[in-house]
Amino acid sequence: MKAVRWFNRHIWFFPMCALLITALLLAFCIRPLLRQVDWPRGVYLPWLLRLIILGVLTCACIWGPRAISRWLRTWLVAREIQGESERESQTCDPEPLLLVCRELQAVWLMKPRPELRLEVQLVMADAAGRLGRIQEAEQELGCVLPHYEQYPLNIRIAVELCAATIRIWDHKFGDAHSFLMEAERHLKQLAASATLRDSQWAIWEDRKRFYRLMVEGGTEELLVDFQQGLEESADEPLISQVSSHMNVARCLLDLNRSEEARPHLEFVAANGNKLAIRAEAEARLAALTAT
Repeated sequence: MKAVRWFNRHIWFFPMCALLITALLLAFCIRPLLRQVDWPRGVYLPWLLRLIILGVLTCACIWGPRAISRWLRTWLVAREIQGESERESQTCDPEPLLLVCRELQAVWLMKPRPELRLEVQLVMADAAGRLGRIQEAEQELGCVLPHYEQYPLNIRIAVELCAATIRIWDHKFGDAHSFLMEAERHLKQLAASATLRDSQWAIWEDRKRFYRLMVEGGTEELLVDFQQGLEESADEPLISQVSSHMNVARCLLDLNRSEEARPHLEFVAANGNKLAIRAEAEARLAALTAT
């Protein structure tokens, strides 16, 4: 990962390599071919074909290394973000992920590859929201929303699901509902692989349950769904387990089953680390103790 970080902080490396490779290709491959393209003497077709082939090879020598360079830069950035996201899911500490995204953004993400910039903005918005810094999350999301409709459906859905979650955290339930409805409409239009479609539907259903919990309060129906989700999260990263315990606790508290909620709140308080829901769990535990 240290090598990945170095490449991502020194953006000149791959363009310089691409430029060097291009120069070598032009010098050792294209230059000898130029000697064979003489002015035609009566036979034009072979000369024209050689000229076309030479032009194609020259373009390949120029654009090929450049395209590979851009792909490598994008892949390395995505790999670093994925690594930090996996660490966050095990430690329940979004701050290092947020810091990494800010470093990447400062280095080169503001201009090239806007779709990658969008991914980084969403990660930053989600991380800030999990820390309880809702206004910061709203600001990062605001960098994405004005132009997100120009992207493919699967990217628009990701933006809408992230926006819905942040608006729920910010108690802007009307906006959250609008984003959920847009995401549902786009999911029905999505022509993607079954795995991707099922995954995004599962995320949408999870966000919809969370929306109902925060707007309508806990119900027996929601409690069953969240308890099932808690069982399924046993093999998932710690952050998923913490979130599942918190949602079960919220349901139980709304149903006036405080003692049943206590062990779930204790789990969140013990494992939530820097997540905002840890502070919420500790406050609710203190309220239970005071009564």
